[in-house]
Amino acid sequence: MFLAPNPVVWLRRKGTYTLHETYCSLTSGRHRADSKRDPFLYVEVSGDGDDVWRLQNVFELLRDPSRGVVGILPTDTSYAFVCNLHSRTGVERIYSLKKTPPSVRKPLSLLCRNHAAIQRYALVLDKRTFKVLKALLPGPYTFILPATHEVPRVMIENRVHRKMWKRREIGVRWPRDPYCQAAMDALDGVALLASSVPDDEVEEDGVDRDYLRMLEHWEHEVDFMINAGARTIGLKSTVVDVTRGWRVLREGLGYEELRQVLGRELGAEILMDAPEDRPPIPE
Repeated sequence: MFLAPNPVVWLRRKGTYTLHETYCSLTSGRHRADSKRDPFLYVEVSGDGDDVWRLQNVFELLRDPSRGVVGILPTDTSYAFVCNLHSRTGVERIYSLKKTPPSVRKPLSLLCRNHAAIQRYALVLDKRTFKVLKALLPGPYTFILPATHEVPRVMIENRVHRKMWKRREIGVRWPRDPYCQAAMDALDGVALLASSVPDDEVEEDGVDRDYLRMLEHWEHEVDFMINAGARTIGLKSTVVDVTRGWRVLREGLGYEELRQVLGRELGAEILMDAPEDRPPIPE
């Protein structure tokens, strides 16, 4: 893989990609489609985490919520749209990218860098719950927990459609991925908001290796993309609703380990609702 002394940033210019090592500030609250002068950051990394230093420019963009920055970041399951949790513009942009109507919005997930950050935004109900989270995280899980007052209202309440959806719970994740971890650490305890990137076009073996296709599809809609290599399409996190007695809303990666930990720590069996009875799943 090509290596450079500074973070590799590719800027889209007239059908080709040219190598740059700097970037311009993004205009606050402006979508990329409305800002032709702002360059798009495309950073290639090795995938093993030894080159997280390449992401310093991305970290600077994410730290300032007023910029409304949205980008594509790898996790331990798939690639995800991310923004600073406290950026209302970023949150609205992710909902727009997912084409989710305001009246029926599904919950998004928070990416937290450690257990302290999880407890900042979610109420860990008791010591036994904490022991389960400690045994499984970081890992490919989304845990639905009661939200604290630290969660911005844009995440849990629709100002226009309050009677249609209003929630007191949030989904929290702590992915086991070095680049995602570095991005979370860079925000010094502030969570990232995340939602999976749609995976409509895949290879026969379920692996999407065409990064240029993803790049060309989203470069005019997001502000950066971190390419950390192929992800197996269709792999999802296991989603567990802790508020309803450890009910599994979606079986995904880590499901068997979850069963073992619940049996060991709680002496409990996993509960599952019928699909029609399940609440909306964080995307």
